[in-house]
Amino acid sequence: MTARTLMIAAALPAVLATAHCGEEKARVRFFLDVNSKAPQPGYEVQYIFVIWNEGYAAARDVVLPVPLVQTEPYEHLTHLTYVPGSMSINREYHPDTSQESYYFVAREPLTDGDDGDEGTWDAASSTVTFRMDRMAPDDYTVWAFRVTVDDDAPCAENPLMQNWVTISADNSARYENDIIGHIVCQAPKLRAVKEADTENAAPGDTIVYTITYSLDETVVEGIDPERFDVRRVRIYDPYPADELEIVSIGDGGEESDGQILWQIDTLANGASGTVSWTATVKDGVPTGSAVVNTAQIISQNTVDEQDEDGSCTVLIPTPP
Repeated sequence: MTARTLMIAAALPAVLATAHCGEEKARVRFFLDVNSKAPQPGYEVQYIFVIWNEGYAAARDVVLPVPLVQTEPYEHLTHLTYVPGSMSINREYHPDTSQESYYFVAREPLTDGDDGDEGTWDAASSTVTFRMDRMAPDDYTVWAFRVTVDDDAPCAENPLMQNWVTISADNSARYENDIIGHIVCQAPKLRAVKEADTENAAPGDTIVYTITYSLDETVVEGIDPERFDVRRVRIYDPYPADELEIVSIGDGGEESDGQILWQIDTLANGASGTVSWTATVKDGVPTGSAVVNTAQIISQNTVDEQDEDGSCTVLIPTPP
């Protein structure tokens, strides 16, 4: 996988600074982000583990096994397939306190075999495992891998990508937390519907484009609906510069490299909004032709750009 910068949109717990007595102990913990939160069958999903030691001593022989097929306690995690060679790792991060989030720098690939690095994949048990011989106090590591949601995964009334995962070390108590994601059969989950205020426009005429963006509501019994909020929504609207000249861009949008971009920090589960821009048809655009452009939408929590209903066509009429 190509190395890239990744933002995990959750603040990590601060290291405890309370007084202690007796033998100093390690205290290994992990935080997990699943990208995307609500994938469809056939999607690739990345699991991103942030692993740290908040104890007072170095942790020895840290182990975090992640079984991809688990029938207890949820009986749901049975439709995921590991993507060979997808493991990666880094040990550098820097906090962005203004956004209450953490940026992680480019990760290094790992091999799947038991060859001395921190990650292994065991096809017989369908388990991906992280191991580290020693983790110093306050040390952080980011470990990631990808899975595919099988094409035959059923639509979910209950969570499907959820199971308990345990991390341990020789000198640390075991710590458990759960992986949470949901398989849904909604396509697409994010939507961008583009409309023009006219069906026909001659050279010199003005066209106002409006894009209505929305996040389909996902309801799973017993799950806080805010879990399905998406962050860092990006709306892209590439435009044909040979045919259109931008007059104005509303709602905080900006033009760059032949497309208009809007950035939205968070879109709540079931929420919607609109953005717009205005253009004129350039002189010389052939009559009888059509101006076509398609808006796309994506977020941190979704896998691919969505463009269903994002295409808009304005005809250049032939004079009578």
